[in-house]
Amino acid sequence: MLYQSYVEKQATQIASHWSNSFWFNVACWFVIGLVYVNVFKRFYHFNAPTAIFMASLFILIAAQFLAAMLRVKKAYRPSEQGVFCGEHTFTLDDNGIGVTGNGYQSFHEWRLVKKLVRAEGVILIFFDSVYAYVFPEEKLDEPDNVYALLTEKMQKLVDTY
Repeated sequence: MLYQSYVEKQATQIASHWSNSFWFNVACWFVIGLVYVNVFKRFYHFNAPTAIFMASLFILIAAQFLAAMLRVKKAYRPSEQGVFCGEHTFTLDDNGIGVTGNGYQSFHEWRLVKKLVRAEGVILIFFDSVYAYVFPEEKLDEPDNVYALLTEKMQKLVDTY
């Protein structure tokens, strides 16, 4: 769960744009509302029941959008029975990182590591934009030493190139 929340926050920051800001959207909807009211007034009599009906329609649309977003987030949450979650054994050496899990073995050389991140109780070793090894700090005996070792390995890699 810590990994997913970190990736979601990063995705919103990467996709961040001034047009996505809350206040810009409020201003846009306000302008759209004013234009709608002015156009509506010219052709029909505009009154409170109509305004309440239109507001409830927009609230319903917003609620459906938020519910759909929650369903999408839930659908992409890692399964507890999958290979991503569960116990893994990691082996760190000068050549790279080896991992053994439930039914698989893998090895990645240090040169494949894109970035190392320590955030919100996890240490993440990214091999791609979202593919990462996740080290929950609560499961590590000495998370500071593990992070220092990984940082040292990454620094050696940077110094080599």
